[in-house]
Parts: sequence; structure tokens; C-alpha cells
Amino acid sequence: MKGVTIIIASAIVIAISITAAYLVLNLGSPGSDRLKEMMLMQEAKDTLRSIDSAVRSVSGEGQGSTRSLKLTITGGYYTVDAENETVVFVMDSFAQIIGIGVSKTEDGINMRGDPGKVCLNLTYTNFDITSGTEFGKGTHSLIVRNDGYDDINQKQIVSISV
Repeated sequence: MKGVTIIIASAIVIAISITAAYLVLNLGSPGSDRLKEMMLMQEAKDTLRSIDSAVRSVSGEGQGSTRSLKLTITGGYYTVDAENETVVFVMDSFAQIIGIGVSKTEDGINMRGDPGKVCLNLTYTNFDITSGTEFGKGTHSLIVRNDGYDDINQKQIVSISV
């Protein structure tokens, strides 16, 4: 009978341990998801600032001036939209770190909350962005090049490509 008591006690301790671990992981998950999303959003802001700095740098130099950026992306998706003169970052947001319909601008980066998503973008009015491209998770070499000046539109032409 003594051996049976030890087995039952061990089973109860194991069940309590498994239940406790399950509760910690599930109750702690929203906080860790929020932290991960905030870190990814900060990475995106830093990446967009780097792209913006390269665009402004080559535009101040002569035609053919080029910058190469090596970017390591851990999540989300970037699009260089030549038609709208924007660089856009989109990520899924389960913690909805920016509320739905909320829009704010920091350092020239517009941040917007959509259902289940967070969008950050840079919009250019003084530059004609050409050579649209898309890239996501991984390591990428981004080339930013001054392609001259458009006298008709009175804008500096800048291409951004991977």
C-alpha cells in the first residue's frame, strides 16, 4: 500500500506542475506577445529611418549617388510603392499595439492601427520614388540611388531596390 501512495502523490505533483506551467504560459502570453510586437515595431521604425536617411543623403548628392543598406528583418513586410511615393511596413498585431483607427506620426513615420495589423509608412512629396520593391523576413541588401532630377515635376528621382 505504501508504494501506491507514493505513485498517487507523484501523479498529483506532476499534474499540479503541468497545470501550473500551462497557466503561466497562457496567462503570460499576451504580455510577451505585446512585447514582441513592440520590439518588431521599433525595428521597423529604425529600418524606415535608415531608408529615409539614405534617400535624403543621395538626393543631396549628384546623379548616380548610391547607398547600400544591409537590413535584417525579423518580421513584417515592407513595400516600396513607387506609385504613391511611399515606403510601407505592415505587421500582424494580435495584441493590437496601436488601436484600430488610431493614427499618429513620429519622426516623419505615420503609424496606423488596422484590425489585426499595424502599418507604418514614410511618404515623400519632394522625391519621385521609382523601382518599387517588396521584401520581408530575412537579410536584404537595399540599394538607394539618385537617378537625377525631374524638371517637369520639380522632384529628385530616387530608386529603391533590393
